[in-house]
Amino acid sequence: MISRVRLAARLSLAACLALMPVGMAMAQEAGGYVCTMQQLQQNEGWFAETVTVRYPVNGNEAIVKDAVIDRFAQQTIFAKVETENDIRITFVWSLLTKDKRNVPGQRIFRLTIRKADLSAAMVTSLPIEWHDGNFRAEGKCIRRK
Repeated sequence: MISRVRLAARLSLAACLALMPVGMAMAQEAGGYVCTMQQLQQNEGWFAETVTVRYPVNGNEAIVKDAVIDRFAQQTIFAKVETENDIRITFVWSLLTKDKRNVPGQRIFRLTIRKADLSAAMVTSLPIEWHDGNFRAEGKCIRRK
């Protein structure tokens, strides 16, 4: 005959094991944003028309995917949440790219989404003094559940 303490321990363990896949699925499930960015000729193609952000992934990280990332990295990449408050959230990532003269550089991207109206601003820059590689685009996002 099993003692009441052992029975309670077994039931607790069984309940934890039964609920673990649900909790793990919730932790892995991320919402996020799908943003449509304006396409301007002066931006030289540095902004994809659609940017998808899965957030949250690992606490302060997100996964970003767009056509520019596809062109240079051929995979999704992680972004850091630089700022999150009641007004906005800003994601930052970098990508090794080449410009139109085939000059390589680590390009930094920032996507800021204003929470009130889900409007978006995206900037990219090359942290090289002699290179004029700063661009900006505006857009609109929708929330992904």
